Formats: sequence, structure tokens, C-alpha cells
Amino acid sequence: MKLLSVLRPLASSATGCAFLSRSSSKAFSPALLPQTSRFRDHQLRSMASNDSNKSADASKGQFDAEASKIYKIISENHRHPSGPWVTMLDQVHNYADNILQRKDIRVLDLATGPGEPAETIARQFPDATVIATDVSPDQIAIAEQTTLTLPHMTAQVADMADLHQFDNDTFDVVTCCYGFMFASDIPRAVRESYRVLKPGGRLIATTWNKVTMLEKARAIMERVLGELPPPPPINPLTLKEPGLFESMLTDAGYSNVETAAHEYPMDLTKDPEHQFQAATMIIKASLDEIDGGWEKARLAYDAVKYDHGEYNDQGHWILPGNEYKLTVATKKLA
Repeated sequence: MKLLSVLRPLASSATGCAFLSRSSSKAFSPALLPQTSRFRDHQLRSMASNDSNKSADASKGQFDAEASKIYKIISENHRHPSGPWVTMLDQVHNYADNILQRKDIRVLDLATGPGEPAETIARQFPDATVIATDVSPDQIAIAEQTTLTLPHMTAQVADMADLHQFDNDTFDVVTCCYGFMFASDIPRAVRESYRVLKPGGRLIATTWNKVTMLEKARAIMERVLGELPPPPPINPLTLKEPGLFESMLTDAGYSNVETAAHEYPMDLTKDPEHQFQAATMIIKASLDEIDGGWEKARLAYDAVKYDHGEYNDQGHWILPGNEYKLTVATKKLA
């Protein structure tokens, strides 16, 4: 079954999804593109590599115990019907039920954060073996709490750009929800995902196209600095350029690369302190380096509080219009 046949059609609401494209290794091979496109692709790869190195360095310190707890609360929004944990699970079911026709699959989840979508998959597939990995020990500490009730799921620290602890051709499925943007070396992380997959195995990944929260963070930093800020230390939009991630996948050997865009809102609760911490999480490293940065950030936050998103009658801060790309790719048969 092709991915196109199981994607939801574009809805008239803001929570629908739209099929974007299907690519083959031929369509995205840099050697087959015009010279100007190859040069542009090289530039984009260099920019993505630089951004990912900065993001990786920042994220190791960014997701400490406190930030990991905040992120867990934020990430529950990914359980929205149009969110990534649901759409990724759909693709795992599609592959296991319709292609493999078995449930005892082996799944490796990269950049698992608090343990998702590994937990969601493990609860749907009790006969599976699910391994959740993340570069942050504090994130893994949270994920390990989940494994107490799921004996077929484990969690361990691992760098997605260096999966040396896993053998070649080991997993039926590799998942990665909002992780490849932050890898220390994105092309190498993609190659590592390919290496550990079994021939015919599936990569199911999501990357951000638009994060509404970034607008709030940018507005805060502009007031703190008194000028337009540079990109945040952790940049979720590193792979938003159309075709960039797909070309990395085909260069690594993947075939049948298919993508779809999805959109969903985020509810950042009614707790004012949590709202502030959520708004500043991706600029935490920058604020830490500025004298009086956090005091300035709180004043800036109060000044722009109502400029982004909306607050409902219960005081919940709702951020609509968050868009991500779901990508499914297949490792070639030996």
C-alpha cells in the first residue's frame, strides 16, 4: 500500500493535512539537477549542517532536568489527532499490518525526548521490541519511567549520528519525531538510520515547517537585544527548505520517499509560569549568556504576551498553525 492511500485528505479546518510529494532517488539526485540547483543544494546542506551543529551543542545543555519536564508538558500536544504521534503510529500500523503482516516488529525511536512516539507504538504493539533513544540523559530518565509498565520497551542514551551500539540490518522501523533537525551531523544521522534498518525497513520521521512559538521567542529576543535577533541556538526549522531532507534521504540510499504536511494547534496550559518557560525554552541558552537576560525576557514577555496566539476563556494559551512534514522512506532490498 502506498503512503498516498492512507493519508488523510486536506481538511477545511486548520487541523487537516495535505499530500505534498512523492520522490524517488532519481527525482532528488543532485547529479541530475541543473548546476545552479546543485550549487543551491550544496549551500542549503552547508547551512543545515552549521545550524545542526549549533543546535546539537545547545540542545545537550538545553534539555536539562527542568527543561525536560517543560518539554514533556509541551509535547503532549503532539497527541492531537493531526499531531505527529498519531500520524506516525498510523504509518507503523500501515507497514506492520499491510506490508509485513506481523506484529512482532523491532522499532528504534531516535530523539525520543520523554519517550515518544516509542510509548505510543509500544502500547499498540505488545509483541514488538521498542527501543527509545535520546542524546539527553535527563530526557531518557523521563522515558525510563514509562518502561516500568511496558516490559517490551527500553530507553537508553544514544547519539543518532553515531548508533554504534546497534548492528546493521536490525530494525523493521526507525522513527524520529522532530529530531533530525538537531543532530550533530544530519547526513550522518540519516545514514545511521539507514544502516540499522533491515532491507525493506521503514523510516518514519517528522520535521518542522512552521512553529508558531518561534514568533513569540523572536519577539522576546528582539526586545531583550534591542535589535533583530539571530536564529535561536536550537533551530527547529533547519530542515524546512523543500526537498532538502528528501535529498539527504535519497543520498543515503533510501527509496520511495513520500511526504505529507500536517497542521495542529498547541495548548500551552493556563499556568502563567509554564507559558513563560515554554515561550523562552528555545532561547534559554542565549538568555543565560546575557547580563540580566532573564529579567529583560520577563518584561519583554509581558509586553508581547497577547501578540501571538490566543487565550481562551479558561486562560489557556493556544498557538494555532504549527505545521510539520511527515516523511516515510524505505531501505532498499538487498
